[in-house]
Amino acid sequence: MNNGKTRLKLTLLMIIVSFIEGLIKSFVAGFPLTEVFSIQAVVFGGYMAVKTVSNINESKYEPTGEST
Repeated sequence: MNNGKTRLKLTLLMIIVSFIEGLIKSFVAGFPLTEVFSIQAVVFGGYMAVKTVSNINESKYEPTGEST
């Protein structure tokens, strides 16, 4: 699976979910929009960071044996 496309799809999904939550907030005054956004941002940011770091090609950055 192409991880770039997966991240794009997840980003678009998060935008749609945020829009829906905004609509809910407009109808339900007590909806904790700020708290929900902060939790989603932490989870989304952590997931994106892990996916990005895990996609780094480690062989590209292996030491060549040269001493500095």
